[in-house]
Amino acid sequence: MGFFDNLISGGVESISVQDAADRMKTSPAPLFIDVREEWEFRSGHARGSKNYPLTQFRKHMAALPKDREILVICQSGNRSVTASKMLLSAGFPNVKNVAGGTITWHRNRLPLE
Repeated sequence: MGFFDNLISGGVESISVQDAADRMKTSPAPLFIDVREEWEFRSGHARGSKNYPLTQFRKHMAALPKDREILVICQSGNRSVTASKMLLSAGFPNVKNVAGGTITWHRNRLPLE
C-alpha cells in the first residue's frame, strides 16, 4: 500500500476484489459485509455478502464475531474504510477493506447476486 493509500485508508488493510472472491471460497469463509444502503444492495451485490448499511452499522456491530475474518465492501471503497475503522476501533482484530468496492467487483466479472 502506498503512502497516499495509507493516508486515505487510515491504516485499514485493503485487499483486491479478486483476493476477496478467492477468500470466500475457503472454509470457513470470512464474514463478508456490504455497507451500502439496502436499495443499493438489492440492485446487485457480491455473492455471499450480507447487508449492514453504514447508516445503521453501529447497532449491528455487537452481534458480529470477533474470531472470524471480516471483509467490508461498499460501492467504491470509501464507506467500507469507515466501517472497517469502526470495527478495528471496537476490537475486531481481522478486518479488511475490499478495495474498489462493487464497482471493481462488477468490472472484474466476479459473481453477483
